[in-house]
Amino acid sequence: MGDSHMRGCAARMIASLDARFDVCDVVKPGSVTGKLIETVKGDVGKLTMNDFLIICSGTNDIDRNVSRNLRISLIL
Repeated sequence: MGDSHMRGCAARMIASLDARFDVCDVVKPGSVTGKLIETVKGDVGKLTMNDFLIICSGTNDIDRNVSRNLRISLIL
């Protein structure tokens, strides 16, 4: 999951991993980190020890000068 900089990342991951892995992606252009975190909060509890959640963000936070004030906590 990430902003527009993550576009195409899932396709590259699929090409790098074997068939045992399922890959899905969510691209939200222009999103700041806090919005991305809010998007996944309901789904984090559904993850197992075999799942990975990758969130790539920050470029839009820097643009808005809010990256220093952002605190993120995900409780698994």
